[in-house]
Parts: sequence; structure tokens; C-alpha cells
Amino acid sequence: MINSAEEFIRLRISDVETEYYRVSHDDAADATWLEIIQRFPDYKAWVIHNKTVPLTILEILSLDDDAQVRAAVARKRKINNEIFRRLSVDTADSVRGALLANTNLSRTMKMQVSTEGSEWLKKPLQEQLNKLSD
Repeated sequence: MINSAEEFIRLRISDVETEYYRVSHDDAADATWLEIIQRFPDYKAWVIHNKTVPLTILEILSLDDDAQVRAAVARKRKINNEIFRRLSVDTADSVRGALLANTNLSRTMKMQVSTEGSEWLKKPLQEQLNKLSD
């Protein structure tokens, strides 16, 4: 278990493979995740990358001002319906494009991702729909 923001950062920058692995696989308390997000905003993507990060933290990060952070959340396989609905109409094409690349979303869900005003998104959506069936 990761017990502090400092420990998370130390593990993330470590050259020791077993320590580096922990950043992606060890769990942490919600308070620890929030501390990392607040004190070390450059590490938000690494919080999202963690396999055990709770949905409550992903929900917070899905509201982040940075479209790159929201896109990282959109690529996460375990997003819930609330996160999906929010990001499916995100103002940033990159966020909606990341949703289309999410391999855990059904064809029906991908059809709900807004492509309005974005020629860039229409082609990937059609490609995804051609690959999928519910």
C-alpha cells in the first residue's frame, strides 16, 4: 500500500523495477490520492494509470481543467456511466477520441459519444462501429 504522496513520488521516480511497479499496482487511501493530485499535479496521469485507483478519484479527475488528464480518464477501462456521460460530450475532441479508443466500451456507448462539430472524430467513430457489435 502506498501511504503518502511522498512515497508515491519516490516510487514513481525510482530506478528499482519493483518500486516502479508499485506505482501502477499498489492501492492507496482516497486521502493519499487526493494529496498527490493537490500537491503534485504533474503526476495526475500516474494516479490515473494506477490499476487500483478508485472511481471516486477518477470522477474528480474527469472534471480536471486539463484535457490531457480528462483524456487519460476516458481511456481507463473501469470508468462508470457518470464519467462516461460527462466525457462523451467533453469540449475537447481529444477526450471524446480517447473514449472512442476505450476498448471496454460497447458499440452502443460509442455511438453516444458526440462527434458534433468534429470531422476528426467521425472517422474513428465509424471505424470503431465497424469493428464492434453489441
